[in-house]
Amino acid sequence: MRRTMDFEFMAFRDPLTGLYNRRFFYQHIEVELNRVMRYPSPISLALIDIDKFKEVNDTYGHHVGDLVLQGIGVFLQERLRKTDMVARLGGEEFVLLMPNTTEAEATHLLTSLLSGIRQKPIARYEGQEHFITFSAGITEWYPGLSVLDWTRHADYAMYKAKRNGRNRVAKSTANKGDYGQRASLSSSHHHEYKRVLIADDSKAIRVILMDKFKHWPLRFIEAEDGEEAYRILAGEPVDLCILDSIMPRLDGIGVLQRLQQEGTRSPNTRIIMLSGQEREEESRKGLELEADVYMVKPFSMLEMEMKVSELLGLA
Repeated sequence: MRRTMDFEFMAFRDPLTGLYNRRFFYQHIEVELNRVMRYPSPISLALIDIDKFKEVNDTYGHHVGDLVLQGIGVFLQERLRKTDMVARLGGEEFVLLMPNTTEAEATHLLTSLLSGIRQKPIARYEGQEHFITFSAGITEWYPGLSVLDWTRHADYAMYKAKRNGRNRVAKSTANKGDYGQRASLSSSHHHEYKRVLIADDSKAIRVILMDKFKHWPLRFIEAEDGEEAYRILAGEPVDLCILDSIMPRLDGIGVLQRLQQEGTRSPNTRIIMLSGQEREEESRKGLELEADVYMVKPFSMLEMEMKVSELLGLA
């Protein structure tokens, strides 16, 4: 019995927060939708992203960042209803599934959660209190909407909240009329916004690249070492990864090898591999492991811009 419980925890729980993980969420959401299709009732989804979480890690260290993640996990579990399900998708992103809940009711619930989280410190470390806020996007499911498009609508709403100043809740503006129109809308929104992972232990390189592309329709994710880059690539949707070949804990080739061996790389993820010098063997190995482009530092920003535009279809 104990071994079964341990296996369930490892398979379906996030080890840091104890919340359900991404894998369990996508299994559970199918079960809930099957139930709704048999016994029609409203169901809503919310994506939550901690505001300025990177600043917490950069200023106070990852140990404090971990305490913040654990703190919000406890906060959400204590305040949600028994019928709700909360999971950690990865990084500072969480998802709430709310059966028997309309979009208006979900908005009221998330607004109440946001109000509550502002009031008290989410974590304490060495006598210092740490406060956070979050941005959330909400959308209600309707017949004909795929799980992928449903989560995308919530994602778009969340980034609308971010763009409007963070520390707020936003509803999806998806049209609930003709499904063909909704699919077209989802597709057009998808082309407006791409997720780009910059995996490089040099903060300067990460900042330079983000600054260069800050006016493009991109959302940036950062990784300081190969292990972190692998976790993100294996567990989150990423449209493009700019991957340094030499990083702490796991190098770029190691990341690609692990993704290939474990079959965890999304077929939609494009990869630009960076190297500090021209190494023919490394270049050959990277391309064999399905890196799309191999570039040598110092690279031309114009060339990088052209490659990113081409791989993301932004040209």
